[in-house]
Amino acid sequence: MKTEDIHILIVEDSPTQALQLQQTLMQHGYRVDVRYNGESALNFLNEQIPDIIISDIIMPGISGYELCRRIKSI
Repeated sequence: MKTEDIHILIVEDSPTQALQLQQTLMQHGYRVDVRYNGESALNFLNEQIPDIIISDIIMPGISGYELCRRIKSI
């Protein structure tokens, strides 16, 4: 599988950290989407299923742990 075939979702409430990670991954050829909270990530997952999800743990609203629990139940 080529890196451009791999779709990654970043869930990170810090725009600075999300952008830095997104740019690094995109420089290596990955397709990357960013969501800034768990609710937005869950809405995104209703539309698309990425190959990899990278999530912050401590976020307002839905924590990274809760997001993982909900994703596992999809």
